[in-house]
Amino acid sequence: MGKRRIMVWEYQCERCGHAWVPRLTFEPKICPSCKTPYWDRARHFPVSETRPAAKERGRPRQGEAAAPPARGEDEAAELDAAFDAIQRETERRKTAPD
Repeated sequence: MGKRRIMVWEYQCERCGHAWVPRLTFEPKICPSCKTPYWDRARHFPVSETRPAAKERGRPRQGEAAAPPARGEDEAAELDAAFDAIQRETERRKTAPD
C-alpha cells in the first residue's frame, strides 16, 4: 500500500473556537460543534467585553424569577400594617350580616 502526503484545509469557528478538518472538499455551511451558520464571521461585539451579563444588568435571565427589590425596615413595617388592616377588614366583612 502506497502512502502520499496531501494538504487539506483546516477550518476554525470564529464563534466557539472549534477547529476541524472537513471530510468533503467544499466549504462547510455550519460549525459542527456549535451549529452556527456564521462560523466564519467574528462577532461584532464580544459578549463578555462590551455587554454585561444579565445578572449584572439587574434583569433576570430567561426562565428565572426576578428578585424582589430590597426594602427598608420602615417600608416593611408599613407593608405589614397595611396587610394586617386588609386582613381585619376581610374578616369583618365575612362576619357582618348582609
